[in-house]
Amino acid sequence: MRYFGFIFLIMLKANFGFAQENTIGLINSSDQVSDGYVLFSPVTSKTTFLIDNCGKLINSWTSDFNPGLMAYLNEDGQLVRKARTTVLLNLGGAGGRVEIFNWDGSLAWAEDFIDDGVSHHDLALLPNGNLLLLLWDPIPIDEAVEMGRIPGTVDGEFFVSEKIWEIKPLEDSGYEIVWEWKLSDHIVQNHDPTLPNFDLPENQPRRIDINKPDSSNDLDWIHFNSISYHPERDEILLSSRNLDEIFIIDHSTTTEEATGSTGGNKNKGGDFLYRWGNPQNYGRGSSNDKKLHGQHDATWNPFSNEPQISIFNNGDDRPEGPFSSIDLLTPSLNSDDEYSMTNISTFEPGESEIIYPSFLSDDFFSGRISGAQILSNGNTLVTDGRKGQLIEVNPQKQVIWNYVNPVNFDGPASQGNPVFANDVFKARRYDPSFPGFEGKDLTPGIPIELNWNEDACISTNLIEIDKTPIDVSISPNPFSNSFNLENKTSIIVNWEIQDLYGRKLISGTIKNTLEIDTNDLSQGIYLLLLSNSETPFIFTQVIIKQ
Repeated sequence: MRYFGFIFLIMLKANFGFAQENTIGLINSSDQVSDGYVLFSPVTSKTTFLIDNCGKLINSWTSDFNPGLMAYLNEDGQLVRKARTTVLLNLGGAGGRVEIFNWDGSLAWAEDFIDDGVSHHDLALLPNGNLLLLLWDPIPIDEAVEMGRIPGTVDGEFFVSEKIWEIKPLEDSGYEIVWEWKLSDHIVQNHDPTLPNFDLPENQPRRIDINKPDSSNDLDWIHFNSISYHPERDEILLSSRNLDEIFIIDHSTTTEEATGSTGGNKNKGGDFLYRWGNPQNYGRGSSNDKKLHGQHDATWNPFSNEPQISIFNNGDDRPEGPFSSIDLLTPSLNSDDEYSMTNISTFEPGESEIIYPSFLSDDFFSGRISGAQILSNGNTLVTDGRKGQLIEVNPQKQVIWNYVNPVNFDGPASQGNPVFANDVFKARRYDPSFPGFEGKDLTPGIPIELNWNEDACISTNLIEIDKTPIDVSISPNPFSNSFNLENKTSIIVNWEIQDLYGRKLISGTIKNTLEIDTNDLSQGIYLLLLSNSETPFIFTQVIIKQ
């Protein structure tokens, strides 16, 4: 966590003598907000946070790497996280590593994915404990040309395709690849009849045109940025930002079947079962039929009885203007339970439903990253990624919970001040009944931001008492094996170090100065509390052991 060089004074609100308007952390909330906890990873921080509806910290996990980009909780209460390392392909959303952390913050498993495919953006957790990984699949330019790519339309050494691995993490380290799907196995091209897969793209809507309309020199021409799994249908949902399309493929195939066009539950092999958002990519429809604009986070709605997809439609090149929207898409099924196409041979439906906002405007716009999650009560958790803002909206399109990520490169900002570079890729809310919480300590700690107050929270147990501020200095912070505490007041005080669950680890008293030995503490974040029975005051500070 990059909190270095900062002094973290987190004082109870009564110390200020006045109420302040929240600018970060919890902005406001209502009684309509869903029960549960929100997980998010600031793009510029090495720490992933789990908070309650008041913005109080429930748990955190700190890596040696920034996110690359998404993290989820599994049903064992572990954090499964993409991490950004030094990778071969330094493209947007680069990762290179997957990590699994235990609830207590210890690293349980980690592997790099940079040699046979570069891990990026997102992953999906399968019911059997395996992981679905998005990987860039670099293809040498000469091989791409042999596949039908028009020469001169890609700069650099590689033409970047995509692939998916299902991996089984092995105990402690290592993994087994149990399934693979490669986009390059599902190509159509109408450039050179002497090369494989020659046909008109409109004749092959279940394959990708290797020379998509308005091809450019962007080697990252697909840019999958999300992956979502439907357990009942055994199908995988993908989002391609650069093609302005989403795709569904069959996971029930064998790896061999996934290379072709037969096999699996729908007997389509690894070809697309469905695609939507920009039919011009397969030579059908017009610009009026383009519905997606640089979208992110295409995700199955797990609470719908029919296949239904939520999408953060970023709106980069939306004809109405640079406006974002949360779209809800319900693909049409025919009598054979296959995704149906219209009589002009584009996949149905022609339109999606906008579930937020009420009308398009620049008040709601995030040009990149961002996400949306349908919740069990019908509300939607929205991540306005570029602003680092997490909101929950109800079916009436009203904002009922508003939280601003307070963390950037420099650590947490102070309440009352703005925060910059606080991007969040996307967040996820977990119900209190989530199996991963069973047996876990969910006692709320303090908010992440500095100088916090709870005026925005609809329920609070804050006890108002008179407190006298003190003059204390702590150095260094962060520290390694010890830190110095200097008490500049005239009274003896009690000091205590707690973990983020409020458990006492070390304690003592100090009159003037004291060096506190922390060799028995693991690396991480702790709270230092000071108090005195004769002169009532409370002083709380975040301290960090490197």
